[in-house]
Amino acid sequence: MEHLEDLFIQSKSILSVNGMFWGLFNLKFLKVDEFSICCATPRSRNDLQCFAPINEIASCEHLISAPVLNVVIWYIAFLATIGNMIAMICSISTFRTSSFTYFIFSRNLSVADFLMGVYLYIIAITNLIYTGRYGFVDYSWRHSFLCTFAGILATVSSEASALFVLMITIDRVMAIKNPFSQRNRAWMLGPSALAWAIAISLSVFPILPSELSMFEDFYAQSPVCISLPLSVYRQLGWQYSMVIFIGLSFLIFLGIIFGQFRILYEVLKSGSKSQASNVRRREVTLAKTVVAVLWWSLISYARYLLE
Repeated sequence: MEHLEDLFIQSKSILSVNGMFWGLFNLKFLKVDEFSICCATPRSRNDLQCFAPINEIASCEHLISAPVLNVVIWYIAFLATIGNMIAMICSISTFRTSSFTYFIFSRNLSVADFLMGVYLYIIAITNLIYTGRYGFVDYSWRHSFLCTFAGILATVSSEASALFVLMITIDRVMAIKNPFSQRNRAWMLGPSALAWAIAISLSVFPILPSELSMFEDFYAQSPVCISLPLSVYRQLGWQYSMVIFIGLSFLIFLGIIFGQFRILYEVLKSGSKSQASNVRRREVTLAKTVVAVLWWSLISYARYLLE
């Protein structure tokens, strides 16, 4: 074996262990199916070349190879968790001054965004624990229960957040179109439960038993535990990811855009006959709010595309 120069390992189930190639001193060419195996390259007398599929996120040292993201992820996780906790606490004082429907939808939106902060903390802490040796634990991490749980949290958070923004938009349109209508409070809990049911179903479906699902290791295909639909390499289940993260999210995004412009149109139409300064101020404030919501929606959809 010490005279071996070329080695080709075609397997994705081999665990990378430090020293696994010890003794192959004349190895010149190593080709494998997992980047983590290249992390265990032997001490060769030659200029060893190791070829493996490129991992866009991880490296042999870090779960998140980009130094900037290693720091930024902690701040985003902190803002997502603490910010939404403060929003949920402060909403109690404004419950009497806001509509019941808006209160329910906005609180559920805060919970959905809070889950994204929990997911980011899981990834950030895991990256910190495995810093300097991630390549040797890549397989075990991606196939762990915690990674699968993190992937489910991220999917539930993303889809539920988008659905609740859409529901808030629809509720505001209905309130403007029929300002004196009275809606049953108990009935309004139904859409919230439906949004959570849809988000949870979409996230759990890929990990159902093999006879019920067409996917295998859906959340284990990426170090950050979510299936990236726009990865260079087409992995198993990429069609499902494309439908969920791109197709469904795009439809929700269009619905939010249409609803916000509908709100702006109705308000402008109702105030067109009045020249009062308070009406103009209300229209300007609403226009700014619409722009802010559209900007948030655009950023959220761009996040799916970047993933």
